[in-house]
Order: sequence, then structure tokens, then C-alpha cells
Amino acid sequence: MGLREFIFRQIAKRQPPRTKTYRNFDDIQSVLIVFESDYIERNTFIKEVINKLKDEGKSVEAWGYVDKKESTTSTIAPFRIVSNKEINWLTHKPKNEYIAEMLNQHYDLLLDLRTKPCLPMQYMTLMANADLKTGAETEETEKNTLRILDFMVKLPQNGDEQ
Repeated sequence: MGLREFIFRQIAKRQPPRTKTYRNFDDIQSVLIVFESDYIERNTFIKEVINKLKDEGKSVEAWGYVDKKESTTSTIAPFRIVSNKEINWLTHKPKNEYIAEMLNQHYDLLLDLRTKPCLPMQYMTLMANADLKTGAETEETEKNTLRILDFMVKLPQNGDEQ
């Protein structure tokens, strides 16, 4: 475990206990999507998910991270992509103004669509004000006793039958 992961774990351990609220999909009004952006920032799949949720009458916001110096996508709601310019270089935590902006909103559901470790988005997932946080069980969550998601889905590994 590196220094960044150690710092994240310490911050996560200090978070107050969560009260999870499981709702029927029809009762969910607001959704936060957390994802790791593709390098060219097209994010076609994410935009399709957002559109499908909006078609269902949900209010949707999305926060993504791209591992490059500066993002070419706007950081204006409801679709934001943060880059290395907007994160703390030591911890990889998004800058406080981004965390504060996200905390101003309450979400019924958080969908963490990462499939691999990404500290900036792990911070967003940890700190989001959401009744239920869900995502994929990744390599990091399998070996990590510290759970930031309330509900996880195990994805098949490469080569596994689906």
C-alpha cells in the first residue's frame, strides 16, 4: 500500500457511520454517477447511462476523472470531469471546492462505475451525500476490509463465463 492509499484509508476510517436507505427504483429521484473518464473524454457509455436515467425521470449528475494534466471537458454541472489540475498532488483528493460542490446536493443513489482503483473518484464516492452507494466489486474492494460502497456487484473476470 502506497502513501496515497494509506492517507485515503485513514480519512475513510474517520467518516461517521452510514445509514443506508434501500429504495425501489421508481422511488429514486436523484442519481450521482462516479466514473473514470476515457482519455479522449468521449465517455459514450456514461452519456448513454445518463440519458437512460433521465428518460426514467431521474435527476442525474456525473463526476469523472481523467488522468491527464488538464481536462478538455467543462467542469460545469451536471457533467464534470476533473483532471490532475483539480486534485491534490499528494493525496489525489479532489480540491475542496469540488468536494463542497458535490456535498451541497443530496442523492438517493450513487452509482460508482469504476472497474479499477482510482483515488480521486474513491474520495468522491466516500464523501458523497447519498442514501445508497453501489458499484462493482473490484480488486481493491476484494482485498480491502474498508468498504465505501453499501452494495457491490461482482463482475466476471476476463475469460470467465457470463
